[in-house]
Amino acid sequence: MAPDRMLMPLGRQSRLVAYAPVPRFRAMPTVWIPPLMRALSAGRDRLDVPGTTIREVIDNLERECPGIQARLCADGRIKPGIAVAVDGVMQTKKLGTPVKAASEVHFVPAISGGAGAPRSRSAPPSARQDRDQYIIERDCQPS
Repeated sequence: MAPDRMLMPLGRQSRLVAYAPVPRFRAMPTVWIPPLMRALSAGRDRLDVPGTTIREVIDNLERECPGIQARLCADGRIKPGIAVAVDGVMQTKKLGTPVKAASEVHFVPAISGGAGAPRSRSAPPSARQDRDQYIIERDCQPS
């Protein structure tokens, strides 16, 4: 029996038990689909897709989920707004990054936006500060 397999009981007849081999490890990388792209994957949040590099994984992912490659790549590169993490490590090689059979691949869309333009450091005084300043100036006036 191969070391990467374990036995699983199929059924019992008297004292005899039949066993079948069950794979212990994944044979393909798992790709996590970002929430905004799950419409292309029929709502699935992850897929097992064959490939030894990010490029191969994306090509095979396109066969499973048509249209996802256009959302991830442009001009033969990962789009600037997408980061790639393999086994929890952000990658810089991008499409040439090697992927193992038991790897997890995450495509992370960039998050942008915020509260708008930064406020200046000299914020206008509040109404209470204005009032307090008026009282000080009024009371300190020479008579």
